[in-house]
Amino acid sequence: RENTALLRQELQAFRGSVTFAEASVTTLDLDAPAMRRASAILDPLHKEQALLEHTFEQAIAACREAQRFCGEEVAQAEAMTCEEFFFCISDFVQQLVPVAKAASRKRNPRSSRVSQVSQATAAPATD
Repeated sequence: RENTALLRQELQAFRGSVTFAEASVTTLDLDAPAMRRASAILDPLHKEQALLEHTFEQAIAACREAQRFCGEEVAQAEAMTCEEFFFCISDFVQQLVPVAKAASRKRNPRSSRVSQVSQATAAPATD
């Protein structure tokens, strides 16, 4: 799990590195073969940059969509970070598990007793 702000900084740093590499190539006095080699190096960097930026934006959009799905209609500036939102969802689910188990036992008390007996009589694991 990565922090959204940290990922954004890393993406910006990568963008800066690509820009620096481009500037370095343009300031050098390169012959045609060297320029082709430099372009061959820069092309994958441009593709990687575009892919990283696209993937990051998709992830942020998916997070915002999940927030809207859960009824969170907050302005972009006030929206929770993705980490905060998914932590809340995780915490909610963890707190819901004991309640769901208790409700299941109340609905079907016989099957929960059978399950408890079978767990108690199960042979202990040997190392």
